[in-house]
Amino acid sequence: MHNSSPNLPSNDAPSLRGAVDVVIPVRNGARTILQTLTSVLGQTVTPGRIIVVDDGSTDDTVRIVANVDSDLIELVTTPPVGASHARNRGIEASRAEFIAFLDADDRWHPDKLHRQLEVFAGDPDASVVYCGYAMLRPSGAMVEIRSPCLRGLVFDELLKGGFAGNSSCIVVKREALRQIGGYDESLGFAEDTDLHLHLAQQYRFNFAEEILAYVIENPDSVTRRPASTKTQEEFLLQNISMYEKRCPQSRLPHRVLQNLRKRILHLALRRIDGWRWMLRLRMQLQGSSPLSMRKIWPNHAVFAGWIAIGTIEYTNRWLIRCAKSAIASTRRGGRAFPDNSESQADTAMCELARAPANS
Repeated sequence: MHNSSPNLPSNDAPSLRGAVDVVIPVRNGARTILQTLTSVLGQTVTPGRIIVVDDGSTDDTVRIVANVDSDLIELVTTPPVGASHARNRGIEASRAEFIAFLDADDRWHPDKLHRQLEVFAGDPDASVVYCGYAMLRPSGAMVEIRSPCLRGLVFDELLKGGFAGNSSCIVVKREALRQIGGYDESLGFAEDTDLHLHLAQQYRFNFAEEILAYVIENPDSVTRRPASTKTQEEFLLQNISMYEKRCPQSRLPHRVLQNLRKRILHLALRRIDGWRWMLRLRMQLQGSSPLSMRKIWPNHAVFAGWIAIGTIEYTNRWLIRCAKSAIASTRRGGRAFPDNSESQADTAMCELARAPANS
C-alpha cells in the first residue's frame, strides 16, 4: 500500500482555493498516475477536487489512486468507453467554477493553476486559459517546447493550425463546457482539437505565458503509439467529419485542405488497390461530409492539380525549415534548444520525470 500526503505550500491564496476542479481520465495508468497526482497535490493553489475517472483499467490503477491519502481525490469508475466519455463524467461530477484537465501520464508545474486563475481574474471575458508545454522523455530529456501566443477570438487561427494548448494545458469555465456539451464521445481521435474548435466558435481564449505543463512521452500510451493504416484511415475520416461539423466551408483554410489531400494520397500509396480505395473514400465522403468533399476533391483534375502544387509547397517549406534549423543550430553552438529552454522546462519537473515510476 502506498500512502501519499504531500505538504501543500503555505502561499495558497484563499480567494483562489477550491476555484478549480481537476479531471484526470486514466486507463491502465498504474506506472504514472501517482506522479501525476503528486504534481496536482503540490499546486500552490489547492483545487476543489481531483476527480480521477478510471476508464476500465485492468492493472493496479484503482488501487493506487484509492490508497493516496488525500480528501481532495474522488475516484469515479466506468466501463472502458474512452477518454472523451471519462472526461465528460468528470465534468458532470465537478462543482467548481473552473475545470482543468490532466492526462494520467503528464505533470504540472506547481504554479500552473495559480497562474491560470490569475489570468482569469484579470480577464473576466475569457472562458479558456491555456499555457505552454514542454514535451519530455521519461528520462527527463527535452523533446519539444510549445509556447502560447493566441488570445481572444482564435477560431480562424486554430483552423490554420495555431496552438492553443492540449488536454493537459487548458482550464475552462465549467459553464462554457456545459453549454457546448463537453467532449464529443463519437470521436476516437482529435477530440481535443474538436473541443477547442467548438469552444473557440463561441468563447474567448487567453493564456498564461510560462511553460506550465509537462507532456511525458509514453510508448505504452494508446494515443502515442505508431498508428496502423486502418487507424490512420479512421483518424482521417473523423477529422473530415469534425471540419464538416465545426467549420463554415467558406472559411476552411487552404492549408487544412492541402493537408487532408496529402493524407488521402499518403494512405492510398500504402495500399495495393490505392486508386480504387480513393474512389470509394470519395463516394463515402460525398455522403457523410458533402460540403468538405466539394472543397477537398471537387473533381479528379482539380484534386490532382492541388496534389502537385502541394508537393512543390511542401518541398519548399522543408528546405526553408532545414536552412533555418541549420542557421539557428550554428548560432547556438549546436545546442538543440535556445539558452532559456531548460529554465522554461523547469529543472524540478525534469527531476520528477527521472524518478522511478510506481509499480
